[in-house]
Amino acid sequence: MAAHEDRRSLAALGAFAGIALLVGGTFAFGGATSTVSGATTTMPGATTTTRPGVTTTTTMPGPTTTTMLATTTTSTTAPPSGGCTPGFWKNHTESWIGYSPTQTTASVFSGAGSYVGTTTLLGSLQGGGGSDTTGAARILLRAAVANLLTTTAAGGSTSGLIADVNAALASGDRATILALASQLDALNNTGDCPFD
Repeated sequence: MAAHEDRRSLAALGAFAGIALLVGGTFAFGGATSTVSGATTTMPGATTTTRPGVTTTTTMPGPTTTTMLATTTTSTTAPPSGGCTPGFWKNHTESWIGYSPTQTTASVFSGAGSYVGTTTLLGSLQGGGGSDTTGAARILLRAAVANLLTTTAAGGSTSGLIADVNAALASGDRATILALASQLDALNNTGDCPFD
């Protein structure tokens, strides 16, 4: 049997048996055995313990057995599919996860203190602005706090956002600060807040 026919047969067999077979491993069903490189197999009702570098064998009732080399999988949380505006977060403080409206903005964005002092996260959402660098920082922090809350509520990582905001604030350059504010504002105003 040609290799491509073997893969099609294996896929059909996996679909027939209610098994999701991704690439890899050894799959045995009855008297037939097929090997696919680098596998993950998911079987309804099976319990599998995996550790990096360990071979894992899962046996199901009947003649189905899957043996594979365990691998480490890294999962990244996708950013939220939609953004929520500063106005949404100002009016839905009960939806905040991991942050408090009374928490200072500088406790999250370390570069904010020199611009907004002890302003709270809720205070930053209320905005402000102006033609100087402090005004630009307030515009950025309004957008950044809204993006922070959306990302956190959606289960995403905020480390990149925090680093970007701190870097823009540290630059002291109004254009740099406003450029990031504009990007975050666009993300916050997609019109499809997943929590609305």
